[in-house]
Amino acid sequence: MNLKTIFENKKVLFTGGVDIQAVEQAEMKLAFKIPSDYKELLLQYGALASGGHEIAALGVDGYLNVVELTKKERVLANNQLDNYIVIENLATEGLLIVLDEEGQVYQYQKNALVKIYSDFKAYLKEEVL
Repeated sequence: MNLKTIFENKKVLFTGGVDIQAVEQAEMKLAFKIPSDYKELLLQYGALASGGHEIAALGVDGYLNVVELTKKERVLANNQLDNYIVIENLATEGLLIVLDEEGQVYQYQKNALVKIYSDFKAYLKEEVL
């Protein structure tokens, strides 16, 4: 299932996609191989907002920039998130949504990681939209 199908008939705001060079620079800055499902979002759509969710991406500044957000949260988590990227800060008791390089989705809170979805598209479909 592609992202266009997932977003069809949904109220979603996007910032706009970036080019592949921006993705490759982000991978180098984060020492992280961005999974294909999330990379598709970065290239085609950018950051997104739907309901109470805001998914970080590239081509934006501040808390919605996945590089800035991930670097900040890695420091706060005492490097426990070094093998993950932070795609969403739910701003509820330090709850973060993170991805591993395989695209699996985890909740991170109070030094604990809990796998919640096996892929990013399932997270979008079930939780965000």
